[in-house]
Amino acid sequence: MSVVPVCDRSHSWFSSFLVCLSLPVALTQTKKKGLPAKQKLIDEITRRLKGEVGLLFTNRTKDEVVQWFHEHKEVDYARAGIPASWTVVLHAGPMENFDHSSEPLLRKLGLPTKLQKGVVTLLKDHQVCAKGDALNPEQARLLKLCGIEMSEFSVKLDALWSASDGKTQVLEPLEPSAETRELSGTPESSEDDDSEENANEG
Repeated sequence: MSVVPVCDRSHSWFSSFLVCLSLPVALTQTKKKGLPAKQKLIDEITRRLKGEVGLLFTNRTKDEVVQWFHEHKEVDYARAGIPASWTVVLHAGPMENFDHSSEPLLRKLGLPTKLQKGVVTLLKDHQVCAKGDALNPEQARLLKLCGIEMSEFSVKLDALWSASDGKTQVLEPLEPSAETRELSGTPESSEDDDSEENANEG
């Protein structure tokens, strides 16, 4: 998932800005925007910039930053290769949320469908995905077509540098919340972790 949602959220912090860039560009940014010129300190910061990273420049306190990123998460459609968060089953019957022109695509994606009196109809129950299994491209596309968002995006804060003392501090990761939130395919679906999530597009 893109880091764009978090970048957008940072716009509410008018005195701050978040650089959401590739590693080479992020490394370049450490030599700008008010970071100290001492090479030793720059090395301490840049050596932690690995993979998908960002740099947040702010005058907010450490506690404010940690709390904000802990509380703000984004949900999105899961991509191929991501483990399914729960099992999704579509029930046989009319799929009235789909236009008749989408029926060939649904069949191509593996759904046993046909047009009955101009209405896309699922001929039998179909399991789109099983919890824990890596999604293939067809499954990911079906989940998106059904409006089921499984992916949750959050930012892990790794370290901070403070201008007040010129030191770099490694941040301990926050403990995950004991409450697990799952999204269902339909509003009336149960969110029981041990049961199958049933999405009926009819």
